[in-house]
Amino acid sequence: MGRKFIEGAIKNGYDEKKVKELWALIEKFGQYGFNKSHSVCYAFIAYQTAYLKAHYPNEYMAAQLTNDAGNADRIALAFRECEKIGIEILPPDINKSFSDFRTEDNKIRYALSSIKNVGENAIKSIVEEREKNGIYNSVHDFFKRIDYSVVNKKVVEYLIYAGALDLFGIPRKTLFLNIENLMEYGKKNRENIEKGVQSLFGEEETAKNEDNIITDYGKWNKWDKLKFEHDAVGAYISGHPLEDHKAVLERYATTTVANLKSNPEQYNSKKPIIIGGIFTKVDRRVSKAGKKYITALFEDITSEIDVLVFNKSFEKNEHKIIEEKFCFIEGFVMSDDNFQNGDDAGNSEMKIKLSLTNLFSEEELFDKSEKKIYLKVNVDNFENDDIVKLKDLLRMHKGESPVFCEIFASGRNYLVRFDDEYRIEPDNRFMEEIKILLGEDGCRIEI
Repeated sequence: MGRKFIEGAIKNGYDEKKVKELWALIEKFGQYGFNKSHSVCYAFIAYQTAYLKAHYPNEYMAAQLTNDAGNADRIALAFRECEKIGIEILPPDINKSFSDFRTEDNKIRYALSSIKNVGENAIKSIVEEREKNGIYNSVHDFFKRIDYSVVNKKVVEYLIYAGALDLFGIPRKTLFLNIENLMEYGKKNRENIEKGVQSLFGEEETAKNEDNIITDYGKWNKWDKLKFEHDAVGAYISGHPLEDHKAVLERYATTTVANLKSNPEQYNSKKPIIIGGIFTKVDRRVSKAGKKYITALFEDITSEIDVLVFNKSFEKNEHKIIEEKFCFIEGFVMSDDNFQNGDDAGNSEMKIKLSLTNLFSEEELFDKSEKKIYLKVNVDNFENDDIVKLKDLLRMHKGESPVFCEIFASGRNYLVRFDDEYRIEPDNRFMEEIKILLGEDGCRIEI
């Protein structure tokens, strides 16, 4: 290319020496110029996005969520970021949601377009009808006004799963099991309007008949409700099945699935990790060689990960792997050599799996963990006989856990460690007896 440039310039009448000097400058610039200009462009974009996030966090995150619609992992990541910076995500609502994510009273309203199986034509129909003729006043009103040529049964099912019809105060299970009755009612009502047929008995009789359309089937249990919700929107909005286990997860899990995905290089195949959660899908298989193994999907409070169980781990843990049962799994990270294709913003993510080696219940991990026992004693209310009882109780429950005592006396407090001869095993019987002696808050265990 250089020779062609120089020869062409000389042919056009330029001085050979100056042309060669110019080409030398171009070559030198080419070694760093593109990288530098590229860096400046990305720095400018980074500055713009950082400014928008700092000064308009709600609008920025709404735009981010709209951009990530359809990508469950990215949506979950954005949800966690919203929680971290104090932005509440409002559930989808057929009277308030639009196709995209929008801000509402310093919060963000979930987008209808991010609900599985709800297409743009259905969304357009629902929103346009609402804007033209007002909000949907009841579930019957909704089914009377929707366009069944674009809002089919599958669309309604996933609107219910996502909670978009919760505003009517009818449990999702009851609505779901009444879909066919409601759709039949809505279609018949539209046919009557088109034919010009009116009720002979007036609005009161119509309302009475509407009440008989819905049969009460109660509500789904918490797990089923959240499972269907997650299937519909790719994230949990109204709650999380692991919410009640947050404290235990923080205590025993060495990392989270989100951390594994965002920083896979920190976890090598020689370092076991522990994560806590539930198996949402379990497939028991047989290899071509006739060996049994398991492929599963495991979900913690941040994300989900593929899990493989084979060889000795299969024999040891197969019977303990149960869907929807809270547990902790130990294993090693397995990663593909190649990254997935990233987007223009560099959002690439390594494909990782976990090779399971052990599975523990909460109780088993508690038993395995090193524990410290802290007793609380108020000297002003503690008699000599109580001191004797305490020593006897500690001797009766000998074990490996060290005992510390927080002593409160005359408005001051001291922390004393008991000698090793008083190390104990904090089993249920010990906990019952120590609480009788010291009170309900007289003993705590730290791990």
